[in-house]
Amino acid sequence: TVGTQDAPFNAVLSIYPNPTPGNLTIQLGETYTNITLTLTNVLGQVILTKAYDQTDVLQLEWEGAPGMYTFYLSTAEGNVASGKAYRRL
Repeated sequence: TVGTQDAPFNAVLSIYPNPTPGNLTIQLGETYTNITLTLTNVLGQVILTKAYDQTDVLQLEWEGAPGMYTFYLSTAEGNVASGKAYRRL
């Protein structure tokens, strides 16, 4: 499930597998420069921040307890998006 902050950018995101054992792929729909991804837990604590450059696919691996996590994306082009990732055992 993708959250909505900027519907056009969010609308093209493809997130899988979700739920995930800790490996998440986010397809952006087109290539962006200087993408920042921030992952937080249900308490709002930042689990990780990762920068990507010149890509249309983000690969994310993280360790943590099963549960819901929120990711936030921002690009140099001014696009922002957020979504939920569910980590399973």
